[in-house]
Formats: sequence, C-alpha cells, structure tokens
Amino acid sequence: MNEFIVWDNKHKIFIKDISIERLAISEPLKNKIYLVHWDILNYIGIKDINNNKIYADCSSFEFDYIDLNLEDIECGRRTYKGFFSWNQDTLSYFIHYDGGNEFFNQVQYCPAKFENFKIIDTIQENKLGLING
Repeated sequence: MNEFIVWDNKHKIFIKDISIERLAISEPLKNKIYLVHWDILNYIGIKDINNNKIYADCSSFEFDYIDLNLEDIECGRRTYKGFFSWNQDTLSYFIHYDGGNEFFNQVQYCPAKFENFKIIDTIQENKLGLING
C-alpha cells in the first residue's frame, strides 16, 4: 500500500490520518475546490534515526554522505542537509542537498552512500529557513 500524508496549503497544516476514500469525496464540486489546496506527499520507505517516516518533497533532514572512493570511511563521511524528490524520468528518488545556505546539488539515492538521516524540518513549514525562495 502506498503511504502518504497531505499538506493543506490553505490552512498550513499536515493531514496524516486520511484515506484514499476521503480524497475521493463524492461531492464533485467540493472535491475540486478542496483538493487544489492539497499536496500529496509519498512516504519513501525510509525512516530517520528517531524512527520518523521520511516523505518525498516534504521532510528536510541532516544525513551523512559516504564517499565510497576513499579508503578511510571516516575521512569520506560528510554531513549535509537535504530533502528527497521523485524523478519520473528515472523512476527513482533523488536527494537535493545543501551547498551553503541553498539546495542546489542533487544525486540519485543509493542506500550504500547515505546514512543517519535525521528529520530537522519540513519544506512546507521551513521553520529553519533552509529552503530559499
């Protein structure tokens, strides 16, 4: 089953307890008006170090990137801040990560290179000001 949460743009809240049936409201007019304010965010199947679910285009997190080309794994480990997005062309997740105060780098997600995810914010709430624009 595909797990997801919904961000309500109008009310600026996350809706976690929602079903597909609720999204398909039987009143077509109400459905069209209300759903334009919602972003559906997919759970990507990864949890952070505190057992929180990570959602694409939503969860901002810190993580360790490991450069597998370096012999000393500790020297090849760097901590970044980033978020996941889904790439429809490659049918895979990408991590966008910081290069200073701005997210501009992106790399295809490979479990062997990334670890110790820790959710620190969401893109929608942006309490830490990690996302510019």
